[in-house]
Amino acid sequence: MRNVIPFPQREPAAPQPERLELFDDIDASTGKPIFGLFVRMADGSWVDGEFYDSAAERDAAIPSWRADWSIDVVEIFWKRKPA
Repeated sequence: MRNVIPFPQREPAAPQPERLELFDDIDASTGKPIFGLFVRMADGSWVDGEFYDSAAERDAAIPSWRADWSIDVVEIFWKRKPA
């Protein structure tokens, strides 16, 4: 009879950051535009993000977000034009 030594279970690899998604919309309660930036992980989840008062302010923050999360891809996730 052989002794079987069970190997410890490996933890699944943590999802990696995949892209920055930009979010432009209108705040329903105030009617003002809002500009967001979110980190999308490879598993589809969002892990971090922030809203800005202007697209210029958000766009100026993109390089630091890319560097902090080591992300190369930036894409528009949602864009709604004012009515």
